[in-house]
Amino acid sequence: MIIGWINGSFNIETVYDDDLKEAISDCQDLYDKAQDAADAVQSLNIEIRQLAKSRFDNVASQFEGVIGKITAIRDLYGKEDDLMQSQGWFASTLLNNSMMEQEQKNLEKLEQERDALTKSS
Repeated sequence: MIIGWINGSFNIETVYDDDLKEAISDCQDLYDKAQDAADAVQSLNIEIRQLAKSRFDNVASQFEGVIGKITAIRDLYGKEDDLMQSQGWFASTLLNNSMMEQEQKNLEKLEQERDALTKSS
């Protein structure tokens, strides 16, 4: 029986002691359950990583949408300023203040998005 253990081949049927046979069978069952648990943990870790990536992609997509809106508003203000200057008007303090307020709001939104991205990582 020792030779069977050395070369890795072992047959539980060659054990004649019922208590030892049951103990070996119990150990094999525990080993199989441990392997199943390890496989389940690995699968869950893969799923967790996929969910984290999906969450990051969603936040990044929203972030890009906000940037797109900010760019569109900035372009609109720029065109309005160009139009006013082409007609001989100078940009008013009210317009400048409005642009500054809008950019401050945009900056605050971007900072919140950045914070959300850094917290989720």
